[in-house]
Amino acid sequence: RELYRRHAAGPWLGPLSDLPLAKTPRRGLPFHLPHSIRLHRVRLWESAVRIQTVARWKPLRWHFLELKRRALRLQAHYRMWSDRRAFKALRALAVRIQAVIRGFLAAKRYWPQ
Repeated sequence: RELYRRHAAGPWLGPLSDLPLAKTPRRGLPFHLPHSIRLHRVRLWESAVRIQTVARWKPLRWHFLELKRRALRLQAHYRMWSDRRAFKALRALAVRIQAVIRGFLAAKRYWPQ
C-alpha cells in the first residue's frame, strides 16, 4: 500500500519519478514493483521520450527543408543556364538561316533571267 501511495503521490516529481525501469523486471533485485506501476511508469517515460523526440526533430526538419530548397534553386539555376545557352545558340542559327534566305531572295531579284 505504501508503494501505491508513493506512486499516486506524483508521477513527475514524486518519490518514484526517477526510477529507470525496463519493460520486464530483472531478476535478483532486492525490491519488486507491481506490474501495474511498472507499466504506468514505463508509459510515462516512453511518452516523454516521444514528445522530446518530436520537439528536437522539428528544428532539424526545418533546417533540412531549407537546405533542400536552396539545393533545388541552385540546380534550377544551373539547368536554366545550360538550357538558355543552348537556346541562344539555336536562335543564333535560326537568325543566320533567315539572313541567308533573305539574302538569297534579295539577290534573286537582280540575277539575269
